[in-house]
Amino acid sequence: MIPSPAMSAIILIATFVAVILLDALDKRRYIKRTTIAGMLLAIAPLLLLPAGGVVSELIKADMFTLFFAIIFLSVGALVALSSKESTAVFNGSLLLSTIGMIVAASANDLILLFISIELVTAPTYVLVAYHKTPMRMEAAVKYFVVGIVASALLVLGLALIASSAGTTSISLLTFSTEPLFILGIAAFIAGMGFKLAMFPFNFWIPDVYQGAPPEVAGLLAASSKKAAYAAFLRVAVVISVLDNWSMLFAVIAAITMTVPNVIALLQVNVRRLLSYSIISHAGFLLMGVAAATSLGYSALLFHSLTHAFMTLGAFLVLGVFLSHNIESLEQLKGLGWRNPFLGAALTVFLLSLAGIPLMAGFASKFYLFYATIDAGLLWLALLAIVNSVIALYYYFRVIRALYAYQSGGHAFKVRRGTVAAIVVCLIVTVVAGIYPQPFIELANAAVAALL
Repeated sequence: MIPSPAMSAIILIATFVAVILLDALDKRRYIKRTTIAGMLLAIAPLLLLPAGGVVSELIKADMFTLFFAIIFLSVGALVALSSKESTAVFNGSLLLSTIGMIVAASANDLILLFISIELVTAPTYVLVAYHKTPMRMEAAVKYFVVGIVASALLVLGLALIASSAGTTSISLLTFSTEPLFILGIAAFIAGMGFKLAMFPFNFWIPDVYQGAPPEVAGLLAASSKKAAYAAFLRVAVVISVLDNWSMLFAVIAAITMTVPNVIALLQVNVRRLLSYSIISHAGFLLMGVAAATSLGYSALLFHSLTHAFMTLGAFLVLGVFLSHNIESLEQLKGLGWRNPFLGAALTVFLLSLAGIPLMAGFASKFYLFYATIDAGLLWLALLAIVNSVIALYYYFRVIRALYAYQSGGHAFKVRRGTVAAIVVCLIVTVVAGIYPQPFIELANAAVAALL
């Protein structure tokens, strides 16, 4: 029996081949539809996952994989839907990256884990540089250089871990105090730190997210980073590194959420402001890592889900503004009145990111705070609350610019696909805030499979 993640990957590979053929036959108008259909169809095998999952030497098909794979495929479909690009290069790169994400979340072998992470990253170099404007090329070069360094550290770490443990199977790994193993763990954490947006490996993000196409920046924030967390947890939980180095991750989480948050206060470019906010939210996710409990991991997964949709939605709205050469706070003045739907959507996403009650961000942050306090890290939870208050200031700067001024002119015309993608993100953001229990239960089931 083929494990469901492998079946989903096969469907996406078939979709990729279909996209290439459509391009060769000059039927480009069908490329985007095919991509979206392939993404949605790939969800079906995951829903047929047997109770208890399926474990093989290379892949773990369990609820943990299901949880993340649904996020990846949903985000991928929404990015394709919102984008105006119908080329094989764009959609093919999106499909390949999504394949890598699914495999990364399900990998049970260190070699496959490395290959999958590289498959996640490599196509996004193309997506960041898409259309080759000077800003996008600069962003792509920075992203590529950082990616090479991260890959080198990651492969070094995994090689040292495998050499010390005598196996590449993640299931067979155990924690060791051997110097070679400890050095491998350190290199692994550093390599993954670039991809997890972990301090001090995260300050490339604002330049790349500002320079990339908005929907691509949304993909990187919503899916690519979550794939890194899924892969990291697969290894870290098995070798018990989180139990042994919990305080290290707590300190890193504290710095990761605080420093970018303060820098965000000084930003006037809205996409750059949101990029620093995303780095800060990586610190919130690391709270779940530092807690090193099933409750902490569950909170991490729940916040990963809510953050994916509210961040993607925010970038899609900013993408519409950018198409009219609007991206500074000064230029946003009054646009909420001129564009009621876009203004209201961006406001909801920002309020959710800030953690306002009845929003998804509040529910997932509250869960993280509770899990962190339960793990005995009260100081970290208090610092996170302070950072949430700080973030309120710069989020409300954006909302104030949208509504505190009047602006003349007509409302922007928004593509139907973009509207539909934003609406889906809004639905998840609101529903997960008002009724979070089903999402929490799904996260709990995923963590049960991980442990």
